[in-house]
Amino acid sequence: VNFRCVRDRVSMLARYALAPQLRTLRQANVRGGRSALASNLGATSWARLSRRLVVGESNRELNPMSFFASSSWGCSRSSSRFISSASFRSSCSSVSSSCAAPSSTPSSPCPAARAAGSTETLREKVRGDITWLRAQVAAFPGADRCDVADATMPPASWYTSESFLALEQLANFRRNWLAVGRASAVQEPGSFLSGEVAQVPWLVVRDHAGELRAFVNVCRHRAAAVVTQSTGRIAEHERFRCPYHGWEYSSNGALAKAPRIGGVRQFRVRDMGLVELPVRVKGPLLMLSLVPAPLASSSSSSSSLSSSVSRRRRAHRAQTVPGSADDLSPSGGGAESTATGKAGEQRADDASLLSDESLESESGWLPDDSALSTVLEAMAKEGFSTTLRPVQHQVDYRLECNWKVFASNYLDGGYHVPELHKGLSTALELDTYSIQVDRCFSIQRCAGGAPAEGDVPGRVSGQAFYAYVHPNLMINRYGPWMDVNTVWPTGPNSCVVRFEYFLEHDSTLSPETIKKSLAASHQVQIEDVDISESVQRGLRSGMYIPGRYPPNVEHADYAFHSQLKRELEAELNHVV
Repeated sequence: VNFRCVRDRVSMLARYALAPQLRTLRQANVRGGRSALASNLGATSWARLSRRLVVGESNRELNPMSFFASSSWGCSRSSSRFISSASFRSSCSSVSSSCAAPSSTPSSPCPAARAAGSTETLREKVRGDITWLRAQVAAFPGADRCDVADATMPPASWYTSESFLALEQLANFRRNWLAVGRASAVQEPGSFLSGEVAQVPWLVVRDHAGELRAFVNVCRHRAAAVVTQSTGRIAEHERFRCPYHGWEYSSNGALAKAPRIGGVRQFRVRDMGLVELPVRVKGPLLMLSLVPAPLASSSSSSSSLSSSVSRRRRAHRAQTVPGSADDLSPSGGGAESTATGKAGEQRADDASLLSDESLESESGWLPDDSALSTVLEAMAKEGFSTTLRPVQHQVDYRLECNWKVFASNYLDGGYHVPELHKGLSTALELDTYSIQVDRCFSIQRCAGGAPAEGDVPGRVSGQAFYAYVHPNLMINRYGPWMDVNTVWPTGPNSCVVRFEYFLEHDSTLSPETIKKSLAASHQVQIEDVDISESVQRGLRSGMYIPGRYPPNVEHADYAFHSQLKRELEAELNHVV
């Protein structure tokens, strides 16, 4: 048991911790860090490890098991004692701190730098495997270099690797607009939603001035989550209160109370509010970007938004902390308040497909959201009602598969429908299937047919409209229904898919019919879950040889993989 524990620890640390630090150490030629690590490893083991990790060998070429089997590192033969994990982490930290370049200026409490902390964690994971990652990305040609008829699919490593997922979180999720919820959930002043995407906790709130805002849900004191409810509402006199040390923030993100902070020198309240994120409403959806606004100040094109954000912050924040008061609001008082308030019910107000509540100004650094606008406009032009009401029904499906497996199943042009969805295939005229493909979106259209046996009459009638918006948003229109799906990775071999449902404003479906329609939809999803998990098992087998795309049906999937490749390559160039 001890041998296996140490073996696994050695494998993990050698790949993700030691190798990048030692490479940096070699380049900087810092002797202090080398000595700190060597003191724990011992001279013989240090020499063997440094030869393998420093003298040009990649992480993938290093075999931690062969190293461990031939040395006594980590274990005393006489007493079977193991190096403590704390001691080992301390050694790695010594290397890291020794390799850090000296700073010429004192550190400043920059909100953007703090928000980028988890980004750097992901980048370190990517840097540790960057040679291997470049090879895996290059293994897929992509639409810029190869026609779909000549292309092979991505290798299995795209679907099973931790470091590949870290690269995707940086390249695909942190650099695109993401649909995080219903706009109707934050219509009332004080109403909020919270969650986490790509290791970034977020908070979207309608402040008490009526403005839609988003923040990193991380307290500026000790980084605890300020809001722990997924949804709710705070009254006008209430604040968001961190459950750790009681720091409080107004609905506009400004720091309002910092208990026992009096006497801290150069504490600027205006710099200590929650880090702001770009947010907007598109149709019935809340769209969030994970690039904090202050990060954009390095580019001239972003100055308008950064200035706008700064002006809004200054309007609500004091310049300095009072000498002894905890309450930092203009009115003072120091009254205790609760962050959670009472849970607010989601409003069922109608939402227009074409509604657009954007930021005060457009900036070149913001991700492009034209794909979603194009999809919503196309949906309206094809006769679908643009006014919808949310159905109070939300389902999360937890799948044991990579998130891209589920996306590819959606994007195969109806290829799987006759085999996998027998009931649905009879409700669609599959010979009318057509696919429109663009760089960051695709639309699949199909005429509705007679209802399947046991299906709800009229559930799929007229034309079915299935739209995908990069990277993880799917919008489906059929009959009077619209459902919105978002797929979120929870690991290289797992994901969560959220389904939210809407009905046309003038729909007269009875509660019983609605219930049956939702049950029919659930059956289709269960069939998709089963096949997606089967695909993941095949990808994990180590025996999969990349397949080919039938060009008349799977070109939307090819476009999806090609856009992923573009973003992955750009991020790899950025990480170095």
